[in-house]
Amino acid sequence: MPRDSAAWTGILRNAFPVVARQDGEALMDVGTAGLDAWASIVDERYVTLCTSVKAVTRRSGLYWSAVKRVHPFMARTTMVRTHRRLSPSP
Repeated sequence: MPRDSAAWTGILRNAFPVVARQDGEALMDVGTAGLDAWASIVDERYVTLCTSVKAVTRRSGLYWSAVKRVHPFMARTTMVRTHRRLSPSP
């Protein structure tokens, strides 16, 4: 499995720019209309995805209150799918 965090940025379908890299971590700006959001992919022993979201408008707050309940499930599913794609074939 690749240990380079840049290899894992594709889990977000390369739709979001990597704004900083440091010590094996890639920080992406994943903000959309009304949401300030960041995703960090850390390369240590395990690849870890961390997200931070701040709703800017009332509408985005309502949207995020619904989405945040399924976000952990969606994130894990996406990480597993990416892991399978990046794994070397036996």
